[in-house]
This record gives sequence, C-alpha cells and structure tokens, in this order.
Amino acid sequence: MQNASDLSPGVDIARRQCLRYAAGVCAGGWLGGCGGGGGGTPASKDLQQAGALALQAYGSWASPVEDLYADLGFLYFPSVAPRALLGQTLRQVAHLSLGGQGLRLQLSNSYGKSVLALQGVHVALSLGADTIDPASDHAVHFAGQTQVQIAPGALAWSDPVPLEVADGADVAVSLYLQQAADGATVHRFPLATQYVAPGNALQAAHLAEAAPHAERYWLSAIDVYRPQRCPVLATFGDSLSDGVGSSPGANHRYPDYLAQRLAHRAAVVNAGLAGNRWLHDAIGLRGVERWWRDVLGISGLSHAIVQMGANDICFHHHWRVEEGVSLDALCGAMRSAVVAGREVGVQLYLGTLAPFKGHWGFVPEDEVMRQAVNAWIRQGAHGAEVLDFDAALRDPSDPAALHPAYRWIDALHLNDQGYQRMADVVPLARIH
Repeated sequence: MQNASDLSPGVDIARRQCLRYAAGVCAGGWLGGCGGGGGGTPASKDLQQAGALALQAYGSWASPVEDLYADLGFLYFPSVAPRALLGQTLRQVAHLSLGGQGLRLQLSNSYGKSVLALQGVHVALSLGADTIDPASDHAVHFAGQTQVQIAPGALAWSDPVPLEVADGADVAVSLYLQQAADGATVHRFPLATQYVAPGNALQAAHLAEAAPHAERYWLSAIDVYRPQRCPVLATFGDSLSDGVGSSPGANHRYPDYLAQRLAHRAAVVNAGLAGNRWLHDAIGLRGVERWWRDVLGISGLSHAIVQMGANDICFHHHWRVEEGVSLDALCGAMRSAVVAGREVGVQLYLGTLAPFKGHWGFVPEDEVMRQAVNAWIRQGAHGAEVLDFDAALRDPSDPAALHPAYRWIDALHLNDQGYQRMADVVPLARIH
C-alpha cells in the first residue's frame, strides 16, 4: 500500500501547495512521470523504445477542493455534521474537456484530519447517472498498488490508466472505502450528482441501493495522455466559473461552452470555486494562494482566464467587515497572478467583473468598487489581455445590473444563456 505523506515545512504555503498539486504522488507504470504547468509528461522509456508514440500528460478536468466543515454561518449556510463513509462505494462522474489514449487521476485529502485509506479505485466510461460500461472498467493503481493511503493535507496521483477516452467523454470514478474516511475535502457545488452504495461495488455496472450526494469528494483532477502537443486553458474564478445558476447535470458552465466552441482542440480546465475570494480564506484557500495550487500546477498549462473579485467586494461590505478590502489590494492580487503566470510562459486573460445590482445584498458602495476594479482591468497595465465580461453581460438600460436574458433568479449568477455569452467573449484564434 502506498503512503502519500505531506511535504516538509519551510516553504511558503502558496508555493508548497503548488508543488504538492503539480507533483503529488507519482510513479511509473504504463506511462511515466509527473505533469506540471508549462509542459507535458513524457511517456515511459519502455514504450518509446518499443516504437510507441511519445505520449504527453495534459490537464483535461479539475474540481478545486475546499473544507466541507468550514464555518460559513456568515453566509447563512447551516453547519454540516461530520460525515464518515464506511464500507461503501462512492461513484462520481467527471466530464472531460479533452480526450486521450489514457488518463490518470488526482485524489486530494487537503482538508482531512485523518489518513484517507482507499481499498480500491476504478475508472470506467459513464453511461449516465451511476451506470458504467463494464467493458471499459479499469482498476486504478498507485505506485503499482490497488490500495492507497493519503495523509492529511496531501494528495496522490495515480499511475497512468490505459483507458482511451473521447473528447467530451464522461468518466465514472469509483472509490471503495472499507475503513471510515473523513469527508472534509470536497467540491461543494459540482452541479452533478454523486452516488454512494453499500459494500464493494467497484465493478458493478449499476449501483444497487445507491443514495445521491450533492458534494464531490476527494477527486480533484484528471489528466489525459496524447501524442501531440495541445493547448491547455484554465478558467480561474468563483461561482461564475463554477457555473452556479446553470442547469444541473447539463455541463452548461462557461468553461463547458468554451470547450465546445474550441471544438475540443484545446483542453479547458475549470478551476472555479463558488464563493472564493482573492484576499481571504473561508470558502476554499484564498485566491492568491489557490492560484498556485489549482492553476499553475495544471499539466501542460498554456493559457488562463482570470475572473474573480465580486466576493471580496460583497463579503467585506455585508458579512466580513473586519477583513479589509481595498482597491489596491484587490488589483494587486490580480497583478500578482498575472506576473506569476507570465513567468512560466502562460498566456493570461483578465476578465472584468460582472454586475450584480438586484441581488439582495447589493449596495451602491459595491458598484463603486466594482467599477474601479473594472477601470483598472481595462487600462491594461497588468500585462494581460482583457476580456470584457461586464460589457457583454450588463443591461444596456441599467449597466449596474445583468441583462435580463442572462441573469439567474438571484441577479448575481447567470443562466445557461449567460454562460454561453461569457464563452462567446473569448477570442478562439489566440488559443493555439
């Protein structure tokens, strides 16, 4: 059984998290090596000597994690009772943006207080809901073992899995938890249903007595292996990247629409986390640190779209007055992300903040700050290209509000048409 231990202290948290997520726990197998931002992962020496194509690892899907037990009472979220999965199989579906000749999985125990012990992991093509194609089912190995232990605060990359997947494929990842597992590490709003069934049902075509779960547990990234270089674009942000307000289960977030516009000639990796902020923790790691973990650690990263800041503005005025937010600090956080990305050769796009007048918490002070941030973004001194989401989404008759055709019921988030409009703003010719 493999043990994935935490990295030693002494490195600043942002870079430590980046290294942890980019390198993870990696071992040779069918294909070799670890992926990281700025380049792919070469295929194993044995395959190259055998005359096989040299395959590279590229990020295809991600699900940033947060602490399920974090106190979000200031947002009127009810407290979550501790959960432990025991003697159960958890099946979760991921919608890949780009296919390949194989894949590997990343599992995270970032917020767990105890070791995450998995007695088995399988991956297969999904046929919808909790059903898989049994002929495609593969046992997943970690350093050659079918079981893995992941220490608190750590993660594990699987060995490469020889499962060929198409562009836009849905894959089902099944985890068997014979021992009690701490369910703290989740993606809270995946807009997809996960399924839990009793016993070891890793190879079951359909889960009997499956119970639906809203949160996604532990599964944080999937890379695919391809023979040719391809662009990998990350979308970093909050609930607008995460797709809150879009149709559940339909893959109608703006990164999903963008992948469709690109005709799957590039990977689009969604690094959105609803409620996230640049300057302060609460719903996930604060953005200035999460950028290193969830974006710069993506395998083969070449492009990134950054659009975040509304929660910094709104939370400060309404719920977290003690957590100061200034224009200089907010713009400085965005600038630091751009600089860090450009240093490793990533093409950066910085998006303006969408309007949210009509939301129950909106006050005029919010709009003054939003306009100031957008003015700074548009003037371009940060060095990134500008995507004017504000201009595309606002109501011409009331520019502080979203266009009625695009807004969801809360006047803060978007409906499916709004997320399609966001995707339409991105210039495809520059992504190559």
